[in-house]
Amino acid sequence: MLLERFRTGVTTSRQTQLWPFYMVFICFAITLTLFPGLGDGDTVDQQRQMLTGMYHDWHPPVFAAFWGVVNKAWNSVTGMSYSGTGVLYVLHALLLWGGIALLMKVARPYFRTFIGEARWKFSALAGMLFLWGLCELVPMSRLIFKDTAMLAAYTLALGLMLNMPARRGWKVFMIMGCLLLLFYGTAVRHNSLFALMPLLALLFCKTLPTRWVLIIVPCTLIAWGGIILSINYVNYTVLAAKKTYSIQEIFYTDIWRLNYKTKVFDLPPPVKGVSWDEISEEVFFDFYDEKRVYVKSSMRFIERYYNNGVRYWTNDFTGAEDDFKLLFHAWIDKIKKHPAAYISTHKRIFVNMLREYTFFGLSGYWYFILACAIAAAGFYKLIKKKPGIDPAPYLVALSSLFYVMPYFLFIVDIQRRYLLWFIFASFLSVIWVGGQVAANRSAQKQQASAA
Repeated sequence: MLLERFRTGVTTSRQTQLWPFYMVFICFAITLTLFPGLGDGDTVDQQRQMLTGMYHDWHPPVFAAFWGVVNKAWNSVTGMSYSGTGVLYVLHALLLWGGIALLMKVARPYFRTFIGEARWKFSALAGMLFLWGLCELVPMSRLIFKDTAMLAAYTLALGLMLNMPARRGWKVFMIMGCLLLLFYGTAVRHNSLFALMPLLALLFCKTLPTRWVLIIVPCTLIAWGGIILSINYVNYTVLAAKKTYSIQEIFYTDIWRLNYKTKVFDLPPPVKGVSWDEISEEVFFDFYDEKRVYVKSSMRFIERYYNNGVRYWTNDFTGAEDDFKLLFHAWIDKIKKHPAAYISTHKRIFVNMLREYTFFGLSGYWYFILACAIAAAGFYKLIKKKPGIDPAPYLVALSSLFYVMPYFLFIVDIQRRYLLWFIFASFLSVIWVGGQVAANRSAQKQQASAA
């Protein structure tokens, strides 16, 4: 009888409107219990840059500089002398959960359509989303990484875009806020450059009059180029960051991978003047660990064989401009000799990364397929000029794809944090399109009943 009462029970309009915000508040409170967050060696290096004011671009300089600004502001207000991760951690958590609250506000009509007055639907959906927030988003927001910073900034920017006010003054203020958040999110994660483009297109879709639709593409490209140039100016002029040519690490990795894959042994150029000549072909093929993506891990047995485990060749991949050019040409030549092996190797790594990590019961591989399907559906509706199309979920799906696809060419390692924005944006677009489908079916049923 209790089950029947629960199944046939009704929810109030107030419950339907407020439960998403209760969920967000609880998840944010749980996030704060994980203060001051979790970091690693990258976090320590960026903290060192933040404290000294001497920046290099192996990690995003804007992240360390913003961290310093946040701590200085906190110290000025409180009179403290705090230099840890806590203030930045809380700020990123506020950005993330604030953005999710704004997204929940936009989704309320879809929730009401799905739930109706059925209590069991209300409880099922609320429980599912709460578990998703607790099991996935809370652990994501715990990390003091550039990946979390990007996720938090992009999420709040997306929430602001979808809640754009009608008044011009407030709209200008919100647009500037979105652009600043998109600047920060892009500056702290290099492969977000292309993920930025669909979000800028969405910003202009939500702010420009409908009759100006033809200028959305040029406006998007201009804004995209402007943000990229601004990031470069801030990094190398304002912050005077030292260039380290970090992509050299990827070039070395690819050359060694292709050596093993093709059984053609070509030594790459020296690392900071230190030659690889000591490594023999026989030792390389005996001790190279092909199962490891990260170059230091894949070469660890070779290092141990020659140097008793002491890092020698793989200790520091930074270089100068001349070293970078020499290595780049060696990398290109290696790919030209073995293009099929290069594509095959990167395809395997890319697919393995998507399959290795699951989010809410589904691997990244399925999220990739769903995001591709949604983006394709949006493109189809666009070319067919279907009326009343909401571009938001399709552009969000496209942003997730544009974020993850550069990993096919440039990937240092396989880590869960590399997929944060991809998974979040893909999941959001799937839920969004599902809500739209449910709302359309409900409207069709109401029209049929009225007829």
